Amino acid sequence: MKSFTTSISFLVVLFFVQSCLPEDNAVAPSNNGAGSIQQVDMGRDYDYRLFYSLGSQEIVGAFPSYSWDLAFDCSAEGFQVRVNSAKVMRIGRTQTGTKFAEVADTNSVEWYYDPADTASITGIGKWYMLEENEPVSVGNVYVVDRGYNGRGRHTGYSKIQLLGYGENGYSIQVSDLEGGEIEQFQVLKDPQFNFVGVSFDSTDVVQQIEPEKYSWDIVFARYTHVFFEPVFTAYAVTGVLANPLGTCTALDTTRAFEDITFATAQQSSFECRPDALGFEWKYYDLDQGEYIVFPELQYVVKTWEDYYYKMRFVDFYNESGKKGAPKFEVSRLVQ
Repeated sequence: MKSFTTSISFLVVLFFVQSCLPEDNAVAPSNNGAGSIQQVDMGRDYDYRLFYSLGSQEIVGAFPSYSWDLAFDCSAEGFQVRVNSAKVMRIGRTQTGTKFAEVADTNSVEWYYDPADTASITGIGKWYMLEENEPVSVGNVYVVDRGYNGRGRHTGYSKIQLLGYGENGYSIQVSDLEGGEIEQFQVLKDPQFNFVGVSFDSTDVVQQIEPEKYSWDIVFARYTHVFFEPVFTAYAVTGVLANPLGTCTALDTTRAFEDITFATAQQSSFECRPDALGFEWKYYDLDQGEYIVFPELQYVVKTWEDYYYKMRFVDFYNESGKKGAPKFEVSRLVQ
């Protein structure tokens, strides 16, 4: 069985980070009054996930949005396996006891998505049982709808089975639905990160898909949102997600941006959902054919370090008029 660790070129990532940084020079954050204006650019088709530090007011990691399929939990006591929601991926659960070789199509599977509003539920679900605090696979087989790339092209189907966990790594096997070669490999946890990733196009390299977990607070990302009205629809949206270490957000529409202070922030009702900042600070105007931003939607972000920031969005287009470039005002709140 193969065993691989995270691998990525620092120089390549540095190039992407520098190319996505705003041209404006950051203004020192203040306790009251206006904050500094920042802008990030995700690319024409939201090609990059941009990880942002509110403390340093800079992008600390830029990673391709569509280059991987599965993400594996690296926390000490976590064993989640998540899909790449930028691609609107979904998981087809087969019946318990189904053999890997028996799964050859998408018939008779129940489809599930990774919900964006919680970090505790996934499409794959609990693939294991704990025995003496160690995860033991229940042997379920899953069909993976690999979703769509940035150009809207469907990238196919695969089937996977989590074989087990041991020696700080996940054992997994994957194959095409049509009965192609079965690849077995191991994904090692790396405690520097929340998750590491795997692409079914190249299972011989485990990808770094985010920066070190203590270096960032929020990520500008393409992700899947499930709408339940008027009909159930899974749709790719572009917004802001929180570091699962404990970044929380509160919405404040009762005060002027200048009047939000450290004292008012402490009185806020925070939500620690991953998508609490989300995407609804903008909407698409069908008549005008463009995104409209709501600057009156003001947010207070409490980071996992217990620092407070106020933040609001003012634009979604870069200087060339291309979408996918959120511009926002941000300021740290201090006593």
